[in-house]
Amino acid sequence: MMRNLLVAALAVVAVGATGPAWALDIHNTDNRDYEVTIITGDEENAYTFTLPAGGEESAVCTDCKISVEGVGTIDAAGVKKVEIVGGKFKM
Repeated sequence: MMRNLLVAALAVVAVGATGPAWALDIHNTDNRDYEVTIITGDEENAYTFTLPAGGEESAVCTDCKISVEGVGTIDAAGVKKVEIVGGKFKM
């Protein structure tokens, strides 16, 4: 029985450790909306969305660049969370 519990616990840890393929979250702490463009690979692999004031988008990318109108563009490869605070990026 103890062996079964150990196997079950290891299975839960293994599944949890894999995580989602898209791991970066972006949070807008400002009181205005922003147009956010996520660029993966080349410019052809880009999509844009509106991040509302106080809003958050989860799991948008892993190895990407983030461009926010009025804020700038950053390379977010390996980053887990990006915040927009006072019109600037915070990681």
